[in-house]
Amino acid sequence: MMISNNITVIKLGGSFLASHEALHDVASLARMNSRAVFVVSAFKGITDRLVLAFGKDLAAREAMLRDILAYHANLIQSALPGIAGNLWLPEILYELGPEYYGMSRFNEFARKADYDAFVSIGEKMSAAVISIYLANAGIRCRSVTSDHLGISVIEVSGNPIIEIEKSHLRAYPLVKKLLDSGCIPITTGFFGINEAGRIKTLGRNSSDYSAVAIGAVLRSGEVQLFKDVPGIYSHDPKLIQSGEQHFARISYHKALELSRAGSKVIHPMAIITARQHGISLRIRKYGDSSGGTLVTASPDFTAAPS
Repeated sequence: MMISNNITVIKLGGSFLASHEALHDVASLARMNSRAVFVVSAFKGITDRLVLAFGKDLAAREAMLRDILAYHANLIQSALPGIAGNLWLPEILYELGPEYYGMSRFNEFARKADYDAFVSIGEKMSAAVISIYLANAGIRCRSVTSDHLGISVIEVSGNPIIEIEKSHLRAYPLVKKLLDSGCIPITTGFFGINEAGRIKTLGRNSSDYSAVAIGAVLRSGEVQLFKDVPGIYSHDPKLIQSGEQHFARISYHKALELSRAGSKVIHPMAIITARQHGISLRIRKYGDSSGGTLVTASPDFTAAPS
């Protein structure tokens, strides 16, 4: 069990980050959660495009990555009309960091990056776009991706996992300093760095797990996972059936049992990590007033009012 503080981790996955309209919603969440750390996925469909691009020849890979960069610039243009999308390109490259700044360096990255670094650029672009938009909306924030945050990844029995204590020593002081200064950190799920300092991904569909692990790293008391469904159900909520039950509150044990039985709302490793570190999970849908589902040590379950 860890000693929690008042830092909340809010994870925004690809189902949330589906269009430029999500940027307005992120701003609303940021205004309501000044002591939150946002963990973001790539925008919807971007990781699939990056995986496809990496399999192309170098010229096609470079061209496809430029198209993806332009897509992100257009997201900002759509959310902040009045400035042409191409004028946001250097802003995004600057926000990504010196290793990407300038089209020549960005193109060099496209040609030379290994698979993990290449496919994780979607999360980095997402954090950059969100930070740029929030700053223009008058919200103090900073994009600090998980590699720069010091999120350490090792392999255990062939599976990449986040080293909680090692990552805590690096990440916690930086995050606390930002929050104490009134600045909201925007970081990334999906990847960290290995012992050699190279980017290492945690596998597809790992954003829930990585967000909860970052919550453990930051000694968070609660991690909120925003989904396209308002919580955990007795079956897969995308396959609604008569008699399906929505839970307002549920134990780690019951949530893990349901996730392994086919309720696909939350990844089992996210639940296991939350249980190990005493983190409450709240699964919610943006705009839904029900409060979603709270996953804690007890009670076993509480059905939501019908």
